[in-house]
Amino acid sequence: MAYNFRPSPCTNFKRSVTLNQIFDDAECDKILTYFIDPKAAGIRPDGVIDIGARNSRVAWVYPTDDKLWMYEKITIALQEANRHHWNFQLARIDATQLTEYSEKGHYGWHEDHGEGVHCVRKLSMVIQLTPEKDYEGGGLVLFPNTRAPRTRGSAIIFPSFVTHKVEPVTKGKRMSLVTWVEGNAFI
Repeated sequence: MAYNFRPSPCTNFKRSVTLNQIFDDAECDKILTYFIDPKAAGIRPDGVIDIGARNSRVAWVYPTDDKLWMYEKITIALQEANRHHWNFQLARIDATQLTEYSEKGHYGWHEDHGEGVHCVRKLSMVIQLTPEKDYEGGGLVLFPNTRAPRTRGSAIIFPSFVTHKVEPVTKGKRMSLVTWVEGNAFI
């Protein structure tokens, strides 16, 4: 599958790229079946769940044989977006996480890169899995005010150092698939 990207006049930085229909409805439904044994997110080092900063549940999805189709589509989209807009040195997908935001679920302003093992994250990708009609609120916002698409199967890709948040869900449930790709540390 190929995506048509317009060349960026600044190949070193673009705040975000949105892609329509990475996955169709049937593929989104299949991915949602991978939401097995979810755990509360936002657990502090002392073991306490801090719902003030983040209120969601997550399940990790690993590249087993039955899920390679999903990883292949994600990899192609990430590579093409990177080639056209950032040209970062990328090495591997760090992790893929299914995230559930139920009513009052949210994630405050944060970046996806940081200290320790997260210092080499280069790109973040969030794919919307829930039909827009199934929830209210829960918007993904990149600082200061770029809104991610809410269309089922659509994606937003952005450098992992871009500050972003998920607004509180006020009704229903929002499910997303989040992937990070790593590379050598920025110098």
